[in-house]
Order: sequence, then C-alpha cells, then structure tokens
Amino acid sequence: MLIALEPPQVIMMLLGFAGMLGFAGLALWLGLLHRRETKRTSAAASTSRTTPPATRETSPTPAAAPHQPEYHDPTEFVALPGQRELDAPLGSGIGTEIMMAIPDDPYADTRIAPGSATPGAATPGDRTEVVAARLGAEPEPALEPSDRTAMIPSAELLARQRGASPASTELEPDDKPDDKTAFVAPPPPDDRTAFIAPPPAASQTAFIAPPPADGRTAFVAPPPADDRPSLVAPSPAASQTAFVAPPREPSQTALITPPPAVSRTAFVAPPPAAPTLARPAAPPAVAAPTTTAPSPTFTEKSVIPTPAPPSVSTSAPSVDLAEHFSLAATAYEQLQNATTSASLEAWRGHLEVLASVPSEQLEAHLRPELSSLPNHRSAAALLALLHSKSWPAKRAFPQLVAELEPDLRAGALRVLRSWDDPRAQSIAAAGLATAQTDQLRATWLECFADHGWDPGAAAIDAALAHADPQVVRAGLRALPHCEAAPRLEPKLANHLFAGDPGVRAQAIETALLFANNSAWLVCHQLARNPSFPSAAELVGLLGTEAEVTKLCATLDGSPTPGLLRGLGLSGRPAVLEICALRFEDENTELRAAARASLQIAAGRSFDAGPEAKTWLAAQSSARLLGGAARSNAQVLATLASADVPVRRALARELVVRSRGRLHLDVDTSPAAWRRQLEQLDGATGLPALDLERGFPWS
Repeated sequence: MLIALEPPQVIMMLLGFAGMLGFAGLALWLGLLHRRETKRTSAAASTSRTTPPATRETSPTPAAAPHQPEYHDPTEFVALPGQRELDAPLGSGIGTEIMMAIPDDPYADTRIAPGSATPGAATPGDRTEVVAARLGAEPEPALEPSDRTAMIPSAELLARQRGASPASTELEPDDKPDDKTAFVAPPPPDDRTAFIAPPPAASQTAFIAPPPADGRTAFVAPPPADDRPSLVAPSPAASQTAFVAPPREPSQTALITPPPAVSRTAFVAPPPAAPTLARPAAPPAVAAPTTTAPSPTFTEKSVIPTPAPPSVSTSAPSVDLAEHFSLAATAYEQLQNATTSASLEAWRGHLEVLASVPSEQLEAHLRPELSSLPNHRSAAALLALLHSKSWPAKRAFPQLVAELEPDLRAGALRVLRSWDDPRAQSIAAAGLATAQTDQLRATWLECFADHGWDPGAAAIDAALAHADPQVVRAGLRALPHCEAAPRLEPKLANHLFAGDPGVRAQAIETALLFANNSAWLVCHQLARNPSFPSAAELVGLLGTEAEVTKLCATLDGSPTPGLLRGLGLSGRPAVLEICALRFEDENTELRAAARASLQIAAGRSFDAGPEAKTWLAAQSSARLLGGAARSNAQVLATLASADVPVRRALARELVVRSRGRLHLDVDTSPAAWRRQLEQLDGATGLPALDLERGFPWS
C-alpha cells in the first residue's frame, strides 16, 4: 500500500539521507588520513634504525686536546660491610666515606679514608668506598651505641685505628685528612634518669612512705642543683607518702610523724641548698624512722586542714522524702481550694525539691499513692513524677496509664490535662502512638478531645476508618480540633446514619460545629427517640423558642426522662412549666429530670411543685439560668459554681455556637478550671455570642 507524502516530508527525508551520507564520507576520509600518517611515521623510524654509522651526518672531530683529569664527585654512599650491593665498587680511592655505627658490629664505626695525594692522577679506583674500621676504644656494654653521637677529628680516628696516640702519630701525605668528620657513639652521659631506691636518710629527693600513724603528707620542693628525681618503692607497711628534699650537709631531712588524730596536709619548704646526690643503695625495711637531724620548726604554720566528709545516714533520705511529699500534698490541696500566692509558692517549692530526687527512689515512694486517683494526694504524687527532672515521662507515663484500672486511668489523664505545662500534649501524643489496644487508643483520643488538643490528621483518619465504635466516636470528638478539619469534614456524612447510636449521635454533634444543615434536621428527628438523649440536649441548648415549644407537645403525650432533661436545659418557660407539673410524678426518672431542670434554671432547689410554680410565674426572661436571664455573664458565673454535668452542657452550647473557638475542658482540677474561666472571661469570642439566635448560630 502506497502512502502519499507531503512535499515537506519528502524534503526532510532527503535532507536526512544526505546528512547521513555526508557524515559517513567524512568519517571515511578521516580514517584514511590517519592511516596514511601512521604509515609515514613508521617508515621514517625504520630508516633511522637501519642507517649505518658511516652514512650518518657527523660533525668534524676537533683536534685532540691535552689530557685533562675528569671531574669526579668525591662522595659516594655505598653499602655497609656484609650488606654490599652488586654494583658497589671494590677498590679504594679518593673521597670521603660515611658509615653509621651498627650495634654489636665490630666494624660499625665510621672513619674517613684518605684519597690520592696527586691531583689529577689516573687512579684505577677513583671512587668512594665505605671501609669498615674499628675505633680504639669499645663503648661500655651497658649503653646503646645509638643513644649518643659525637664528632671527633679524623686524625684522632686514624690514630686510634693504628694503635697510637694522636699526639705521637705522624700522618703520611696521603693520610692527612681534609675536613672530614666521623660520627661515633660517645661514652655514657651523666644526665640520665634512674629509678633507684635510696636509704631513708639519703641526701636526695625521694618519695618515702611514712608509718601508718602519719596522717598528713609533706610536699617539699627539690634543691635547684638536683634535676634527677629518684622514685623509691614504699614499704608494705606504709600507707602514706612524704615528699622530702635533702638538706645541706650534714643536715638531713627526716620523716616527721604528726599526731595520729590529725588528718591534714602540710606543705614544707626545703633548705636553701642541697648537695649533689650520689647513687643510693637499697633501702632497708621502713619502720618508724628516727633521726638525729633537726626537724623543721615551721611545719605547723603551713598546715592546711581538710574537713572530714559529713556522715550520711541511710534512713535520712526516705524520711526527708516522706516529709517533703506530705508538705507538697498539703500545699496542693490548699491550692485547689483557693489559688493564692502563698499556696502557689509553697506548692512550687516542694515540687522543686521532689523533682531533684532520683527517679527510681521517687517512683518507688510515690507509686503506692496512686491507688486512690484522682484525689488531691494522688494527684500531687503524679504531678511530682511528671515534674521530675530524671523521670522519663514520655515513656513511663503511658506505661503507667496502661497498667492502671479504667477508673484510675481516667483520673491519671485528668491530672495530665490539668498540668499547666507544654510537655503535657507531647506526653499524650506519645501515649497515643504507643497504644497497643483499641481501648487504650480510644482513651488517648478522648484525652485529646476533652482538652482540645490536635492529635494529627493521620490519627483521626485511622480512627474514622476503625472497626471499633469506641475508637470512631473518639475520633469524631477530636476532629474539630485538628488543623486539617476542613479536609476531614466530608467524611462525617458516612457516620450521620451509622448503625451504632453513639457513633451517630457524635457525628451529628461534630457536624453541627461545621453548621451542617442536614445534621440539624437529623438531630430534630432523633430528639424524640429515647435512644438518643444527646440529640434532645442539643435541641434544648441550641433550638429557638419555636423549635423547643414544638417538641414540648411530645412531652404531653409520651414524656421521656431524656427528652424532659434535654429540653429543660434550654431554660425556656414552656419546658419549665411541664417540669413543675412533673415535680411529684410517680415515675422516679421523670421526677428527677423535672427537679434537675428547675434547679438549673432557678439556681436553687424547691421543696414542692407549688413553690416552683410560684417562682416561675414571677420570671419574665425568655431563657433562665441560675435564677437570672441567660446572658454571657450569667453563663460564665454558672460555669464557675455548677457541677460537672451542668458545666458539660453549657460548654457544649458554647463550643457549637462558636464553631469550636470556645472550648472548655470541664473535667479538670479546680485550679485548672479556674484558669480556663479566666481565659474565657478575657476571650473576644464570648461577648459576640448570641444565645437566642437559631441555626446556623454564628
């Protein structure tokens, strides 16, 4: 099948073929040129190698000149005797010979051999050779020949070799050296350091151990003329060391034995001069040395006493630790009752003392105190561990939580959330990361949700996809506090109609923080269902007067305790009238729900239903809380005095109406709760809330 080509395509193909042919031709031409040059170079080299000497061009030879002696370098370095290399010269000639001395070699000395006395003479051995020669005197056997090197004249060297003295030896003309030097080993030097054992009274610097009764050490500077210290091994019976310098003859420095009870160090100055030290002999056994030489009279002036170490009792630390912890627990309890500067300072002071105790000792002492969490004494013990400088809180606290019972576990996490320290969130993150069971994972997620910490998008993603409803519910609670909440919000739709009632109710409440209209409609429908009491609470807290009044019709026909308690949180007169009618109801649950709702609205309890009706008739506000109109200031005052269930209900209203901006951790210590209220009072979002506004509230 033929394919029609456009003219531009044909041109491009032709140009491509032409380019390929051009490159091939260029490569062929370069290869031939290289081959031709190679052949030409090879032919020229062959001609130069085969041409005889007679046919080459030579320059005319000049006339023979008189014979001049060839210059010769008089120095040559050749191998030593017995180690001569194959190309070394064998004849002796003129020049200088240099040979290093070798230990244990009779020919290890170096000499300078004379050369020819006639300059320019044609000497067959006109080269330098190393000739072995012995010196006149052998070095001492005890010394190493390579330790010292000396320079002596060559005349003396030749005289030693011929067995004559340098003064009576007459050198031949050829034997006279010309500035030649030999390097030989000299006799042993005097400036040697020897480790010898001198006698106790020897006139030299020695390190002598005094008798056991001596309790001090004397440090005496050596005389200026003596630069050879001698180290003497002490006697086995000695337990101390004295550094004594020898005095001027005939005086001697002897060991001074101080009283046994004194443990001091004396610095004794030496006499102004000292004789030259002689080689000491082996010392005898050192007992309590005595001497007739005068002893220094200024020893007591230079004594520097050393204080004895304090005696430490083994039971003192535990007594002090128990006392400090008791004081710390008392200060912590006072701090929870009222935050004063005195109680705060006392608590911090005792906490710092406990923080300096080693972690093992502190944990062993405080671990039994944790059996009654979350009372004040147990909370103080746990805070002391968290505040410890050596206790590994990120690893030890999650392990401690895992070992506690569920009720004690909740108390420990309450203490952690109440701890006013930036490390608390990192410890919670470590606990969530190391949780091994679903129950622990849900517990740590609840801890994040209660305090408003961000557990991270990955943790929430994993929780929302988890099979355990408890983990999913905890992840839904923590979702609004996550930085990636806008990205995770679409996943709430999958849980608004979940089969588990707890998961569904929590998904609705979380969706309300994002002003989800579908979630609000579902919440209205589930408020009548007794299985969803939290939905009725949300309608009572967030619904308008019309929405609440509409649900009150259900209370007339088929009232439920959950619906009555939830709508009673609204504080609206329509619900409170029904609560007054149910004040003496036969159903104990309905009666308890009605009385609790009236108490929240009035801020006090009533003895009978007519009393409640009388109070209610005198009120004119649309919403009541704590006996007054429901305002932001009244909400703040009620939060400061109400119990935990009422706090939790009001906190839910604030967090939903502010879309997560105003979050309160209601289950904390009293001091931590007061700190939160102070922050809420200064927050800019609280005055802007409209507690009468309906959906979407803000």
